[in-house]
Amino acid sequence: MSGTLMICGISEDLKKNLRSFRFSNSTSTNVLVLKIDRETQQMILEESME
Repeated sequence: MSGTLMICGISEDLKKNLRSFRFSNSTSTNVLVLKIDRETQQMILEESME
């Protein structure tokens, strides 16, 4: 009984932002603040600090 459980959706724009954030070669502290919109069940980018 294996399968996938989708808690919330992630837009393609957010996936691109997450991928570029993860693979960036920055030596400073970087932050992405994400939140889940309860009405639409979508993960959204609230704030980005570099």
